[in-house]
Amino acid sequence: MPRGAPLALCLPYNCNRPTSGPPMRSLPNPSPVEIQPVTVDDIPTLAALERVIFPTPWSEIAIRQHLAFGGHIRLAKLEQQIVGYFLERHVAGIGELMNLGVVPENRRQGVGRTLLEGLIVWWLAHDVGEGFLEVRVGNQAAMALYTEFGFTVVGQRKGYYDNPDGSKEDALVMRWLRDGGEEW
Repeated sequence: MPRGAPLALCLPYNCNRPTSGPPMRSLPNPSPVEIQPVTVDDIPTLAALERVIFPTPWSEIAIRQHLAFGGHIRLAKLEQQIVGYFLERHVAGIGELMNLGVVPENRRQGVGRTLLEGLIVWWLAHDVGEGFLEVRVGNQAAMALYTEFGFTVVGQRKGYYDNPDGSKEDALVMRWLRDGGEEW
């Protein structure tokens, strides 16, 4: 699809990719989870959630630096409570999902899916044609979700993640293409 052309918004739960005809935009997922931009007041809560969700969390300072250097953060809220978030950055049409987290008690309730949909919509709106992420090789649930959204494994980084016990864990590098596999 050429740059500037109308976009088809085809997400896994609601769209069979058309083989011909005009681009189409599907209706959004009817989810009670709301995706909102982060505010400065949210950063301490976000840092606290990082410590609950991840074995090697981002600090409050790192989150502030991410924003200061052009990164973006979107929150998933359910009944005004932050239940998840993603951190991303993009430049020159290439995006990187830095982190996506869901609080443990809200996992397997569609929060991660809604966040990933929000990321893809964000990338489409900002002319991102290609996106990357790293995921722990042991995180099968995340890999399945990313695959459902069109991410494919393109590499592996040995010993990429530090674990609290001092051991290392490999990361799979996954890639998403705007047009579902066609080079941009």
